Amino acid sequence: RSIFLHGGFPKLRTGILDFFRINNQTSDILNAMTVAVSSRPHAQTLEIEMRNLGLAATLCRTPHEWRATEQGKAIAALPPFCLEIVQSNKSQNKNFLRILQKSTRPLSDIIVIDFSHVIASPMVGRTLAEHGATVFKIFTQKRPRRKLFDEETNSGKIPFHLNLETDQDKERLWDLLTVADVLIDGYTSGVLARFGFDDDSLFTKCPHLIYLRVSCYGHIGPWAKHKGFQQNANFATGVGTIEDEQLLCYQLTSQVDYTTGFLGAIAVIVALTKRQQAATNYNKVLGFKVYVSLCQTATWMAKFGAYLPTRIDFICRITRLLLLLQSKMISDGGNIAYLPPAFNMSLTPPSRAPGFRRWWFD
Repeated sequence: RSIFLHGGFPKLRTGILDFFRINNQTSDILNAMTVAVSSRPHAQTLEIEMRNLGLAATLCRTPHEWRATEQGKAIAALPPFCLEIVQSNKSQNKNFLRILQKSTRPLSDIIVIDFSHVIASPMVGRTLAEHGATVFKIFTQKRPRRKLFDEETNSGKIPFHLNLETDQDKERLWDLLTVADVLIDGYTSGVLARFGFDDDSLFTKCPHLIYLRVSCYGHIGPWAKHKGFQQNANFATGVGTIEDEQLLCYQLTSQVDYTTGFLGAIAVIVALTKRQQAATNYNKVLGFKVYVSLCQTATWMAKFGAYLPTRIDFICRITRLLLLLQSKMISDGGNIAYLPPAFNMSLTPPSRAPGFRRWWFD
């Protein structure tokens, strides 16, 4: 059996090397992994041991094997995104909910706080920004960044530096959340809670909040708190190891990542609509917990079926993809091309803020 290890960030790579007690040589890593797998009765044992240490390890499963796991069964029963109402005893007032005014774009009155990472969760904020939302992208010097991901997924956002290890910056975040409409949480489960921003505290102080969580394996089930990225989801659900069923064709654009981001944005808009209806029609303040996950998206997409493209199909798809790219943005490195927005509106089409400045530290 094969097991996938995500070591794309320094902390994860160091954790893998420490687990196998080896140096940084690729040959040593492969040898150590072979010994580790062979010395255990099941490859799943190694997966569990590494996950319990906070590492992004995934046994490569087929779609059939995924659906047979407890996690696969839990996710299969879910829709593409989940909404959970958080009831408040407060009636609508100016301290908790604004009556939105007519605006030039659908989300022009919406304020978003964006704790996102890599592709899927940042795409939620980018999509909301394309439709007019004011998105504050929260970043720190400690969290590793990748320039390409930053340029692709964070256009149109306002950079905002916070150090949640300080009381001053915690207070700054509470001030932001008091007036914000949406909180995007793309971090590992429990990270924000460790700094005092747990669910109970958030909805006690901000009962109007739309709190979106973007995860790898889902918000329910035995794997809910495990760390993972798109590759982990691909191999867990069988997208990356299609042997028994040809359900999904080769990925050209990290479709599970991007689709999860778009689904997250749609889910937020649905929650905002329901919140506004409750405030307008019933004078109630409603908060929402919103959930999307990479495995949820992969499982949902697999239900549509697909086929593996021929070489000609593959070339045609790449050509069509490149020709349809639009909304180029100038950065320090030159022209950066983007995928087109996921959906358009006839009267208020999505758009990006012109220009982009580097906001990460060297």
